[in-house]
Amino acid sequence: MDSLSQEVGAAPGAGASSARSGRRTLRLSLDEFNRLTATFRDRTLEAAYQQNFIAHDLMRERIIWLLMSAVYFLYGVLDLLTIKEHLGEILIARWLIFTPIALSLLFLTFIESMKRYSGHLFTLGVFLAGISIIWMISVLPSEGAPPYVIGVLVVFIFASCNVRMPFSTASLCFTLTTAAYSYVLLSQSRFTQIEIISGHFFMISSVAVAMVTNYVQEIRLRLIWLHNRLRSMNAKLVEELMIEATAADQSKINFLSILSHELRTPLHQIIGFAEILGGQSGSDLNAFVDEILTSARQLLSRISKMLRYADTTAGRIVYDSEDYSISEIIELTVGQFAARAAEKEVVISTEKLAKGIVHIDQASTTYALGHLLENAINASPRGARICILGSVGDDGSYALEIVDQGPGMTDKQIEAAFAPFSQIGDAKTRAAEGVGLGLPLAQKILTDQNADLKLSSVPGKGLAARIVFPPRETAEAACA
Repeated sequence: MDSLSQEVGAAPGAGASSARSGRRTLRLSLDEFNRLTATFRDRTLEAAYQQNFIAHDLMRERIIWLLMSAVYFLYGVLDLLTIKEHLGEILIARWLIFTPIALSLLFLTFIESMKRYSGHLFTLGVFLAGISIIWMISVLPSEGAPPYVIGVLVVFIFASCNVRMPFSTASLCFTLTTAAYSYVLLSQSRFTQIEIISGHFFMISSVAVAMVTNYVQEIRLRLIWLHNRLRSMNAKLVEELMIEATAADQSKINFLSILSHELRTPLHQIIGFAEILGGQSGSDLNAFVDEILTSARQLLSRISKMLRYADTTAGRIVYDSEDYSISEIIELTVGQFAARAAEKEVVISTEKLAKGIVHIDQASTTYALGHLLENAINASPRGARICILGSVGDDGSYALEIVDQGPGMTDKQIEAAFAPFSQIGDAKTRAAEGVGLGLPLAQKILTDQNADLKLSSVPGKGLAARIVFPPRETAEAACA
């Protein structure tokens, strides 16, 4: 059989990026099988196949086994019509011993702990049916007796084609039944040489057909199941890729919308005030120049942020990590936004900031924390208070929190805020400034340094950004 290579995706529910990282190649060919037992070499795959059988096919197997038991039971009518000697013994064996045993084996497959042995139980039933027929042959006279050996063939071939029997167990069943039949032929003098030779030839050929049929059936059913599994995985992968493509399209739309809004507005201001400057003089001139500079700096900041995001996501940022005092990092960060906070009359408190040392890249970490502090200032109402807290964990980690008194965010808004070029509300009509890269950038920079960033909020009661820096030894080992 030609091998079939197919990429399969991660479990449903995973993100597109995790789906890409979780894909592996699964080869579908006869090399996947143990040739002696007609089972998968991979035990996990074999266990999954057996579980699928229990979940979807076991009921059908029970119905087939019930029908086989009913046919075996009804053959007692033939016994009544054709047998004169030992009729009572045969009817007792058929109706009161072997048929109840077959039904008992069927009942065991309804017990949860026995379901995984269903194939072996069915095989045992086939073996008992064959042995019972051979016993009937042994007690009947050679002349005038019905050709019961045909019943052995019928049982074996029908079971091999329609009942799930593990090949190794089925082979043992067929072999022992043949040995029992051979013993009956050779141990009783009433059988002629021709009957012994023809009986052996008939039984061996029948068993050979049954074994080959069972082997092919076991391989074929596993191949069908594996094909269906691959097809299902393909469908899930296509669905994940469609979600990924849709998300990429939406991100592109958001990017274009934000780009046209955020970059075009400062440019209009720059052009407008520059045109006014041409016809102005006196005290208004400095104010117009300040407006131009402010707009130009905003434009430069947003472009720089997009370029920084592109470099960060592409892995082009190299982190030069050293030991730094957390107080020094916070002082530097707060200093960058002191003027902005003063403009809004926002108080930034660091009174509850415990001393600590973190192993980080100073410039990149300050840049990331700056985005978080800037977001807190922008979200805070005039005259509000922003608290920066810090504590050292028992394992040497350092937990830093930036807590504001803004409107807060819902869980859905927090999830959206970490997506690039995403904003709360419509990108064209929102009041918030920025290109929606602050949080994604901060998260990427901190994650690259083995720090963990999480947001928590109660809508209407502010938002807390919590950053946990790993112990210095862990951070140094990761950077080594």
